[in-house]
Amino acid sequence: MTTVELRGIRKGYGENCVIRDACCSLGTGIHLIEGANGAGKTTLLDMIAGICKPTCGKVIIGGLEIEKHRKRCMASIAFAPARTLFFDGVSVEFAVRLFFSLRGRSIEHDVFHDFDPFGLRRYANVRFGDLSLGWQKRVILHMVMGAKADVLILDEPTIGLDLEAVGMLGELMRCRDKHGTTILTCHDPRSLALSNYRQYVLERRGDGSVLLAGRPGNISANQ
Repeated sequence: MTTVELRGIRKGYGENCVIRDACCSLGTGIHLIEGANGAGKTTLLDMIAGICKPTCGKVIIGGLEIEKHRKRCMASIAFAPARTLFFDGVSVEFAVRLFFSLRGRSIEHDVFHDFDPFGLRRYANVRFGDLSLGWQKRVILHMVMGAKADVLILDEPTIGLDLEAVGMLGELMRCRDKHGTTILTCHDPRSLALSNYRQYVLERRGDGSVLLAGRPGNISANQ
């Protein structure tokens, strides 16, 4: 089990404090971080993913401080940002191969043989930059879900997806519920039909947002 610990996380830009205090321990299961626009949800996920450094405090991944053991920590993380950024000129198939090769995993034959939940095979030879936002999103989610990382970080993963793709994403998340740590923000969590998740709230205050400890939640597919 890989636990993510936030110890007194603070993040500011100049005199502007975005997050004043974030302390929690996120273990196996699904953790939903909510909050108003501008509360710092994306900033918090970026710090957990090692994209940016906290002004103060520590991010601990599996007992290791990410700033001191970056390579080992990053190997256990897969991160899908809200924006779909990748090399526009490469084909979908090449993009998937490149992603997994950078993680030390080689795919010698058909990249979609054992895993193609979002139906990417039909677009294997299409350039990433020529895809619609929804299909670009599917490519990124294919990568991070297929990585089978101990820690999965998803920032607004449903943006741009149709109902079928959202349903598949929710199914994949529920399948890994007891086998990894999933941390996400989502403007419409009901669409994912999450079960047995824990909710946290970044509450915006005058001197920076505070992360309030979560409560258990459950959203059945029938709600």
